Amino acid sequence: MKLKLLDYDGNPFEYEIGELEKIKNIELEVVTGDEVATIYYKDGTSIVYDTGSDRMVDFFDTSYTVYNEEGINLFNDEKWVNRLDSYYNLFS
Repeated sequence: MKLKLLDYDGNPFEYEIGELEKIKNIELEVVTGDEVATIYYKDGTSIVYDTGSDRMVDFFDTSYTVYNEEGINLFNDEKWVNRLDSYYNLFS
């Protein structure tokens, strides 16, 4: 499965995250407009994907859960999947 993240300017980045069945939860932060995702796998490992490559200062904008085993699954939310900017959770 692929995870699309956006940077501060709305540029998309796609990351291969493996099978959803192996993932415990996905947390997303927006830092200075860049999406930063932390993927927590059921085997206890985790990985961070950060779309910002040239931030000089980190400003925390928001955070939210994209997916978890308890039933949150934004992969089924068409508005989230088709979002054009990283501030989806602030204004949706």
